[in-house]
Amino acid sequence: MPDTGSFALADVSLATLMLVALVAYVSSVLGGLAGTGVSLLMLPMLVPLVGIKGVIPVIAVAMLLGSTSRLWVFRHSVQWPIVGRILIGGSVGVVLGASIYDWLPADILTLLVGAFLVLSVPARRLYGRRERVIRPSPAGTTVFGFGYGIASGTISGGGPILVALLLGMGLRGAAVIGTKAGTSIVMHTLKTIAFGFYGLITLELALAAILIGVCTLPGAYTAKWMVDRMKVKLHTLIVDIAVMFGGLSLLWQLV
Repeated sequence: MPDTGSFALADVSLATLMLVALVAYVSSVLGGLAGTGVSLLMLPMLVPLVGIKGVIPVIAVAMLLGSTSRLWVFRHSVQWPIVGRILIGGSVGVVLGASIYDWLPADILTLLVGAFLVLSVPARRLYGRRERVIRPSPAGTTVFGFGYGIASGTISGGGPILVALLLGMGLRGAAVIGTKAGTSIVMHTLKTIAFGFYGLITLELALAAILIGVCTLPGAYTAKWMVDRMKVKLHTLIVDIAVMFGGLSLLWQLV
């Protein structure tokens, strides 16, 4: 398996590039519907190409472009106060998480996050039967953002954690997607800077990430068209499936 220094874009065949482009577009559509899951769907495809140390930095750069397109498409549904509170803690957490990713095996964190995501879906549904929503204080949201930032900087799959919180806070449909995108842009920017500082992003990896990111741009518009025509319950079900899939995918990495 290649490391970050051995990857060369010129060595990748045209057929492989086309397959990666297709996966990027489909992942973007599904991510636009669910608000998360793009990186989890792309991870199995990218690890054999760029290596385990290169895959998280590549996804960070690619998702920076993808999140930008989703933010633009869903800009009228963004809950900016929530975005701000999450980013206060998340901005610190993601830099710390990138540091952890550089030197510490993430098996324990992957186990905890995966288990949290799997359990969050039935827990939220049981709580939702009482027609209540989670209303954390601004400080509580910031603390959650710090934990989300650490997970986001350390593993690929932190997005479902944020989506689980947004669903629990009562957000639905386009509000989940737009608010997640607004948060993700800043987080991916900080991750890219941190990974660059630690030498985990080479020029070849950056070019590959940009190409992948460009392929995700049309997916946001496809997803917006579908979300506008989708019932809230169906969309919530899709998001729950994505969160559950995210948790199981993380746990599967430990097998």
